[in-house]
Amino acid sequence: MKSVIEASAAEVTIQLKNQGDEAYKYDLFGDSIVITRRFTKEGASSYKIKSRDGKVITTKREELSAICDHMNIQVDNPMNVLTQGNLGTCLITINFSEGAIQTQLDSF
Repeated sequence: MKSVIEASAAEVTIQLKNQGDEAYKYDLFGDSIVITRRFTKEGASSYKIKSRDGKVITTKREELSAICDHMNIQVDNPMNVLTQGNLGTCLITINFSEGAIQTQLDSF
């Protein structure tokens, strides 16, 4: 983390649409769910999961996992975050003799 974070900490925030019949705990979160992850230079990280109005609902990783499961978001799958434009530039090499697929995703 020290090589990526120049200050003492960094944050990444995303906002998920939470509407319709399949909304996740709509009465608690409202129309959107705001998720912030904070990284420290020392390698620690924490979460804040907020309602649309900015109220912190929880800081538990388990709730984030439940949200991802409910919304069918697979964060460990890079294909979920690549746009069509980036996908076209993604180098994919298939080695049939070894039965392995190698991807070069470091630039994303």
